Amino acid sequence: MIKRLQKKFVIISMISVIAVLTVIMTLINVMNYKKIADDVDVILEMISENNGKFPKPDMLPEGTGDNNRFDEGADKKFDFKDRKMSAETPYETRYFSALTGSDGVIKWTNTGNIAAVDDKTAQKYILKATNSKKTKGYIDCYRYLVSEKDGESLIIFVDCSKQLSTAGTFLKASILISIIGSAAVFVLLVCLSRIVMKPIAESYSKQKRFITDSSHEIKTPLAVISANTEVIELMNGESEWTESIRKQVDRLTSLTKNLTALARMDEDGIKVERAQFNMSDAVVDVVTGFKVLAEQRNTTMTVEIEDGLLYNGEEKSIRQLVNILMDNAVKYSNGIIKVSLKKSKNRIKFAIYNTASNIDTGSLNRYFDRFYRADASRSKDIEGFGIGLSIAKSIVELHGGSISAVSEDGASITITAAF
Repeated sequence: MIKRLQKKFVIISMISVIAVLTVIMTLINVMNYKKIADDVDVILEMISENNGKFPKPDMLPEGTGDNNRFDEGADKKFDFKDRKMSAETPYETRYFSALTGSDGVIKWTNTGNIAAVDDKTAQKYILKATNSKKTKGYIDCYRYLVSEKDGESLIIFVDCSKQLSTAGTFLKASILISIIGSAAVFVLLVCLSRIVMKPIAESYSKQKRFITDSSHEIKTPLAVISANTEVIELMNGESEWTESIRKQVDRLTSLTKNLTALARMDEDGIKVERAQFNMSDAVVDVVTGFKVLAEQRNTTMTVEIEDGLLYNGEEKSIRQLVNILMDNAVKYSNGIIKVSLKKSKNRIKFAIYNTASNIDTGSLNRYFDRFYRADASRSKDIEGFGIGLSIAKSIVELHGGSISAVSEDGASITITAAF
């Protein structure tokens, strides 16, 4: 049980760490990608405002650099500092542009500021941008902007291959770092969880040892009480007092056996002795023994068992499971019990339905807790200690299955064990 608890702790912690890292990594990369798009959009708008050519920076002195790169005829002033650009931006930017008429015919193209694209290639990109019917976006590694002017369309493309490559590298690096970080956290959690669970493990170990030791210690006085009761009956005959003593001795004996069984099932590393057996025959054999008891309680029992279902498990434990669930159904049923065993989606499902009164649908998960009695008002009248379903759950889990309780109307309950 401690190992299962430790495993759940590590899994939940890892899910939380991975979820947080994923959110952080996604936000950072989305913001990085958006920053690239925003910066390129500023350049696109600047070129668009200057009729498809890069404007000459105000801070660039006359005779500096390649002045032929800029539009000398532009009368609009562009302050690069206000737009958070350097004087090197025009030389770093690779772009091409084109103007199309209202009929879609290309009037001119400008490919003088990019080496990777000629006029023919530029026309293909322009056609794609026109057909997309979007004002901006990406085509391959180029981000484009379409602006309408006097019925004509000015289309500008800026090469973003360098920025996108950097963003891709950053994405791969962030994923790799997140994986390495997650692996490191996993190792730390595994190591630290042992330290965290150590006090719990020691406490649980002492609890199991106490249950086991006390069960053995109780057996002796119970045996003495039982023997003394027999002597009293031999000397004075049976009476309601000796009969009551026998019943209480039997109850305590049953309780100690169940507690010992639970303690053993909770031990880490315990394995069931599996062997293939006919589960249909085993269930029929156990259920048949409860038919008379159900009739005595005026309960109608219907049984639907699929023939020939073979299962690889511990037959003794499965029989005990069926016995516990049948005993629980007969005790609490107020008229109807339905038992079924069938194979569904490669799983064998054993289900018991019974009508009952005052079912608290909000506490169905607690039915499998130790010493929990669902019907507190009737607990004094019904024999039991509230640990039967706990044993049933342990048996199912040891076989790698699952067990659940469902009540759709509050007047009936179905307990299903699936293997």
